[in-house]
Amino acid sequence: MPNTLVMLNSAAGRGRAGALWPELDRALGAAGVDFDVARTTSPAEAVAMAANAGDRYTTVVAIGGDGTLHTVVNGLLRGSREGETLALGVVPLGSGDDFAKVLPPMAPVGGQAYDWRAAVQKIARGQARLFDAGRLVADGPRAAPGDGPLYFINSVDVGFGETVARKVAEVPKFLTGQLMYLAAIFKTLADYNSPWISLQMDDLPLIEGTSTMTAIGNGRSFGGGFWFVPEALPDDGLFDVLALPALSRLGCLSFVPTMSKASHVKDLRARFFKARRIVIDSPQPIGIAVDGDLPFTGARHIEIDVLEKKLKILV
Repeated sequence: MPNTLVMLNSAAGRGRAGALWPELDRALGAAGVDFDVARTTSPAEAVAMAANAGDRYTTVVAIGGDGTLHTVVNGLLRGSREGETLALGVVPLGSGDDFAKVLPPMAPVGGQAYDWRAAVQKIARGQARLFDAGRLVADGPRAAPGDGPLYFINSVDVGFGETVARKVAEVPKFLTGQLMYLAAIFKTLADYNSPWISLQMDDLPLIEGTSTMTAIGNGRSFGGGFWFVPEALPDDGLFDVLALPALSRLGCLSFVPTMSKASHVKDLRARFFKARRIVIDSPQPIGIAVDGDLPFTGARHIEIDVLEKKLKILV
């Protein structure tokens, strides 16, 4: 009986994962990986499948992008009840693949994640390390049915980044990767208003005021290559936080491109922190992007905690 479940999101990367699957299928077989394959058709199905994978398998392989990883990780952590998960193989075939950039060999700023051929070798070797994940609870209504905490692997955005994630759906299908996110950024600039929030990080002084962006990273980049917290490490037990006060549209336009080369770390408008627990409050409902997904229609109270070294990932 195969000990590996391959979960394929054929739509990832705007169809790239499905197009490459026949070649990837042959490569996994040639590398000696004994596996079953399941094509996921919805996030809810993928979460349930990963949550129950431990009944038959010791390894789950996620083929897709950060959204695919998000659903699989949610299932694995539910299945393990927030304990150490089954081994997870990551085959980056999405539009951004930002979390894969922090896995060995860690991509340099501006670089790309390892390709699917390297992923096959990682899966075949079976060597694993433990990485952190995030746990999020919020008081807002969910965009899809479900309850309990939400888990994330790469990033949480409140404000500008969340709006960009919503605008991605309006971008023409022929645009992918960073071009897709740049188009969404220009759409966001047309009518963006910074929300008022209070931000509490561990026992640091409370931060209050209007904020263009509050971004929490387990990984270092989002949006296909915007390195918002370039010093983040996914196994240090801490989140890296970028807190950006309210900027004008012109200010946003000057700031956002600098994240593609991480030169924003020298920008005095940006503040950077590290924390294990983060609480965000707002008098008005605010949107939340979690690994690029939009799980809530709005929330006034958000709690985020690190789950230290719970994700077992093949490296």
